[in-house]
Amino acid sequence: MLSEGYLFLRRLDHRLRLQRDQSIDTLEREADELHAVAQALGYKGSKKNHPGALLLRDYETRRERIRACYDRFFSVKSLSENPVNV
Repeated sequence: MLSEGYLFLRRLDHRLRLQRDQSIDTLEREADELHAVAQALGYKGSKKNHPGALLLRDYETRRERIRACYDRFFSVKSLSENPVNV
């Protein structure tokens, strides 16, 4: 799950850098930009589901999964219950 999430985020990052021709640290939620980035990443939309909306949905899903893994393995509670000897 983490490797798939990482690959998704790297592809998105590269596409945004190419489109903006600069380094980025935020995902703009402007409809036109999202639409262009989503199409460049291969998203196909419909009248009901625009490519940008599909991209945002996938981004949020992956972000939540990655965060859940991080919280499960690196939370203060988890570390105190399962200390690691270094």
